[in-house]
Amino acid sequence: MIAKAPMVLIFLADMQLLHDYFENSHVPELCKKTGTSYAKPQKGDLLLATNDAIVAAESLHLGQHIYLRKFSSGFMKEMRRSFKAGRKVRLEG
Repeated sequence: MIAKAPMVLIFLADMQLLHDYFENSHVPELCKKTGTSYAKPQKGDLLLATNDAIVAAESLHLGQHIYLRKFSSGFMKEMRRSFKAGRKVRLEG
């Protein structure tokens, strides 16, 4: 099925992202000033990065179902109705 798909999305776990954020926020220097040890990325950080990728994939999947109207909650139905009504008002005005 993947070979016939028009598009394939790949979600990657980015362990470097948090580490870069800490480096750019000068956390290592702050740790030196306060006498706290600064830890490099470890196994637990891989789990957090993997969870971020999973949440991104699930959000996209849910959004796709809502967009294609295969799944809809009462809230989303009401939002759609409000949007359509608002668009009609703007077009008429």
